[in-house]
Amino acid sequence: MNFWVLDTATKFTWSETDLDDDKKQADIDNQITNTTKTMIETKVVTQDQAKEYLVDKNVLPREYLADTGRDGKVLAGGDKQTEDSPESKQQEAKARVEEAKKEFSLESQVKAAEKLYEKIKAKYDK
Repeated sequence: MNFWVLDTATKFTWSETDLDDDKKQADIDNQITNTTKTMIETKVVTQDQAKEYLVDKNVLPREYLADTGRDGKVLAGGDKQTEDSPESKQQEAKARVEEAKKEFSLESQVKAAEKLYEKIKAKYDK
């Protein structure tokens, strides 16, 4: 290959894993799994917490979190959703907007006006 053809920004990299690396990773995964099993048996963590732990340690794929209490939503990049996270604040704001829409919808305003009309009418009909 002629290196004079390529610009200086081009880099070549090589990565290879062999069976020895695979065995080492399998041993690590086995230790993590056994530790998690012990934590479940001693009731230190729940099964859902253990599943999240295994996903965080890359023992299980992220799709395994779809059946936990997250309604099928999986947070990418190992980020945990906390009460102060932007995602939770955004979900909370959306929920408040939807509640406000229901509360101040045209139908609810019409019903409230009809009830008020009936009260006034009943008061003056006496």
